[in-house]
Amino acid sequence: MSHDLRNEGRSCCILPGMETSLDKFRAIAFLNGLDDATLLELAQGAVWREFASGAVLFLEGEAASAIYYLEFGWVKVMKSSTDGREQILRFLGPGETFNELGVFANKSNPATAMALETVGVWLIPREADSVQLEPFFFACLDSAVPRFSTLPNL
Repeated sequence: MSHDLRNEGRSCCILPGMETSLDKFRAIAFLNGLDDATLLELAQGAVWREFASGAVLFLEGEAASAIYYLEFGWVKVMKSSTDGREQILRFLGPGETFNELGVFANKSNPATAMALETVGVWLIPREADSVQLEPFFFACLDSAVPRFSTLPNL
């Protein structure tokens, strides 16, 4: 199931007081080589979201609709087996990005992400690919591959 990131029932809004400075997006490893004009276009398409503790950011198997940049809070990433077993894959903290590979590969979310406390994230929607992120795909892949190489089989 695909979601419209701007109109979903979860807490969603672009806060006027929130600064979407270029420096914030430059801090994202695979974006730091973008020129200012491209980075600004990407930042303007980003969506600010806050999730309460226990809220699901995305579900395993759903279409990967956005890359997430975690500004504050902690997120648990987990995977479920067909017999209901659940395994925690990793914990994510401020400054980390996730769901990159699913977006770039046009695949479903490989796991479920859940807020462990109130979290604030910037979502870079898949549609932002029109900004020509392809040159930066390999930088993203370099940062994501080590995480996937340690995933257990459930």
